[in-house]
Amino acid sequence: MNETLKLAITLMVISVFSAAALAVVYEKTYPIIQANKVGKLNNALKEVLPAESFKEQEPFEEKRIFKGFDNENNQVGIAVLSPAPGFQSVIKVLIGIDTKTKTVTTIKILEHLETPGLGSRIEEPDFLGQFKQQGLEKQDFDAITGATISSKAVIDSVKETANEIIKLIEEGKI
Repeated sequence: MNETLKLAITLMVISVFSAAALAVVYEKTYPIIQANKVGKLNNALKEVLPAESFKEQEPFEEKRIFKGFDNENNQVGIAVLSPAPGFQSVIKVLIGIDTKTKTVTTIKILEHLETPGLGSRIEEPDFLGQFKQQGLEKQDFDAITGATISSKAVIDSVKETANEIIKLIEEGKI
């Protein structure tokens, strides 16, 4: 009985110190991680929409909306961060939309946990390039063989989000 008590106390002390160490590391790294996420988002916004500055709008459903402005503070487009249910995870797709031509400027995959070598191919330039400068009249985008669910999730997200945002633009709500 005495030996069991010693082992239990030792395990408890190790657990408390481990938890404290994890808490300290979390507190120190959390602001850095958040700053990196903001920087990654800002860089991605400039990739999908040729704008000098961005202003985040009220979220629409589960989507984050950013208006893009030029040097003279004229709106040049809208970028939308849209979640799409993939095969293994939620795929975060950033979609740039030109408000004048009502076309998708380009898209970028910000986050996913899809299968390496299959679903992760949604980040390849050949797949992403088919959305560049496309109007909504284009209906047939090529999916990736072996990654149908992941690629279809991206395609559907781009089509649905672009249609929703352009409808909101036409109604004067954005």
